[in-house]
Amino acid sequence: MARFCTRCGRPLEEGEVCNCGQEAAQQQAAPQPEVAQQQAAPQFQQQTQQQAAPQFQQQAQQQGYAQNSQQFQQTQQAVTGFLGKMFGSFLNIIKHPVTGGRDVILAGGVAVGIALMVLQGILTAIFAAIGANKAFGDMVGVVSYFSSDDVKIPYVKIIFLTLILSVILSFVLALLLFLGNLIMKNTVSFTQMIGAASLRSSVVIITNILAIIVCLINPVGGMLVFAIGNIWGFFVILQAMPIANETMRNKLPLVMILVYFVFMLANYFCVKQGYTGLLGDMGSLSGLGSLGNLW
Repeated sequence: MARFCTRCGRPLEEGEVCNCGQEAAQQQAAPQPEVAQQQAAPQFQQQTQQQAAPQFQQQAQQQGYAQNSQQFQQTQQAVTGFLGKMFGSFLNIIKHPVTGGRDVILAGGVAVGIALMVLQGILTAIFAAIGANKAFGDMVGVVSYFSSDDVKIPYVKIIFLTLILSVILSFVLALLLFLGNLIMKNTVSFTQMIGAASLRSSVVIITNILAIIVCLINPVGGMLVFAIGNIWGFFVILQAMPIANETMRNKLPLVMILVYFVFMLANYFCVKQGYTGLLGDMGSLSGLGSLGNLW
């Protein structure tokens, strides 16, 4: 009688045992190629990402460093170029006040002009602080000795206020020069008059350095050098001012005198009002006068 496997139904010979159960167990135990690939893929991807992450991070850091380095170099070149242009204009004005000054006016370089004004303001502020020390230093010591009030010279406020007033007055001068040329009907722009005002600033920079040195030795001599520098600056503007024709040039000295007069009034008013407010910081010295009277 024929025998059959009760599992797979295969005919069996007499005494034969079907091994289908063992094959099925082996097939179940062995992973399928697709399943093995699917299981191995995430592990391989994770290993690849872990290996590549430091490289990508290093490349990003190098790229960021390169960009920052490039920006720094560009900024450095821009600053160096601007400073070179400013000092080039300054030296040209000092060496050739008339021709070099006229070139600066016609160029209308606002940035360079403002930079020279600020540099002049810084030196003027230093001179003001030294002048205040020479004028009130001994007086403050005497008053502090005989009085219970805390008397101090407000150097920080003097320097800050002088710097601000100096720059403002330089712009006032540029405006007055512009209005003066309008009266003469001489065609100029306000930016060019900023350049003209920077001529005075360039001259005053030199004389301020000398005034600071002289003031340390003799305050009166320092004030004299300071005043000469301001007058010299107006003469340079007078000579360098571009004029359309000789008729206008004949009118220029009178216009410059008017500009100088109005400018000195504005200078005196601003300085006197500004420095009067500082006396509140000087305690008992408030009744002795105004720092503005020094100017």
